[in-house]
Formats: sequence, structure tokens, C-alpha cells
Amino acid sequence: VTSVPASQDVTTRSTRAGSTLLVGGHDHVYGLDVATGSVAWETPIPAQTDTLRNLGTQFVTMDDIVLCSFSYETPSGEQRAGLAGLTLSDGTIQWSKTHDELRSREFLQDEYAWRAVTSISPPIEGRSIVASQNSAFWLDIETGTVGAELQSGGQFQAVRSGSQLYLTNIAGRLSAYDIDDGGIAAAWEFQPFGRA
Repeated sequence: VTSVPASQDVTTRSTRAGSTLLVGGHDHVYGLDVATGSVAWETPIPAQTDTLRNLGTQFVTMDDIVLCSFSYETPSGEQRAGLAGLTLSDGTIQWSKTHDELRSREFLQDEYAWRAVTSISPPIEGRSIVASQNSAFWLDIETGTVGAELQSGGQFQAVRSGSQLYLTNIAGRLSAYDIDDGGIAAAWEFQPFGRA
């Protein structure tokens, strides 16, 4: 049995990429051999401040890149989130974006926008759509560059069908977005009857 220190308990769901199983433990991402469970590599994820809390971590893989979301708490108790790109083969960090770096974008200025990453879409031509509680945006997986944005977020995992993306937001509405040509624009919205 491969084990990690008690402070490194597994705190994420796992994702398989070829012969590697990705899993997070507290402030580390681990690449495990699928067949044996042995640790091929481990990488500490840099938090902006204080200890990283990986409870909401998700992984998306593309070629030899792992897109990793993470959440953490500041010394004053505020929740924060960030993104990092790692090399799948050895866990090397290629880029990392902190809460403040992501909030520097026009639609991400709201202080509540980055308390947690709620969804990362599977790769779409080298990019993913990242959703937080009240914002969604394109992210280049290889470079971490933020693209088109929308001030609306998703509470659950995004679903993509062709050129549309579907997100359920914290207001209890299901929204569809057109995502052609690297843009992201509202298409329609559904809310069950009986709600104001």
C-alpha cells in the first residue's frame, strides 16, 4: 500500500490519463501508476497564502498537460481558488494563476467570483471553459491565458454538446451558452415553474 503523510490525506476525486492516475492530497497533486499504485511524482501546488485546501480540485488533461483547479483559505478565513498547469509525465508546474491574477480580468472583479472552481470543461481545441460561482471563461490549457468571459457561473459540472455549453447556476437556473469561435454568449435559460 502506497501511503502519504497524515496531513496529505486524499482530498480530491481521481482522474485517469493513460497509465497515470491523478489525485490530490491537501496541498499536493500525485501522479500514481495505475497498475501498481506507486507514486510516479508528487507536486506541491503553490497557494497564494496559507495552507491549500484541495477539496474542490478537478483535473482536466490534454496531451502532456494537466489542468488543475484548487481552493484554499487565507489566514483571515476567506475562501480563494486558483488554477495551475502541470506536465503529466513528471508533475512539473508549467504555469499557475492565483486568485488575484484571475480577478484582474474585467468580469472577475467581483470578490465572490473566485471562492471555488465549480466546473472545468473537457478540452475544446486546446482550451477549457472554467466556471466559478458567478463567472465563466475560456482558459488556454497550455499557457493559462484567460480568454472570453461571461459574468455568470455554474454550480455543477458543465455539460457540452456541439457548440453549446450548459451550466446550472447558484440561482437555480439552467443556462445555455454559445461557444463558437472562442466566444461565450448567453443563448437561453430555463427555470422550473413555481419560482419567482
